[in-house]
Amino acid sequence: MPVGMDASAAAERIWPGREVKVTPLSGGITNHNFRIDVDGQSFVLRMAGAQTSLLGIDRHVEREASRRAAAAGVGPAVEDLIEPEGWLVTRFIDGKPIPIEEMRRHDTIRRVAAALHRFHDALPIPGRFDSH
Repeated sequence: MPVGMDASAAAERIWPGREVKVTPLSGGITNHNFRIDVDGQSFVLRMAGAQTSLLGIDRHVEREASRRAAAAGVGPAVEDLIEPEGWLVTRFIDGKPIPIEEMRRHDTIRRVAAALHRFHDALPIPGRFDSH
């Protein structure tokens, strides 16, 4: 995160003058993720962690990949990419992890495979995710 920039200040910049509720989300490896509730809607604000620029991630390519995942029905709708920081704003999807017992069920495996098939059948992503 930029020095002095926290999620509440970022949310105020993105949704100026609105009352927002910021809730940290766990599970991010390289990014800081927050649920933002504003005007009866919920979003996820994803802010890059320290030194993630060393990973060579092109945030514009990442945004396009996320849009295509959403179009295929396997990801949240992308609302915005905040420049120059590269913060990604998506819709929040309320859900829960699938228990391992359910993942072993044939109907669940078929649904997951169908979702992956839809994504892989989509148009190619215009770019790469690595710096090599």
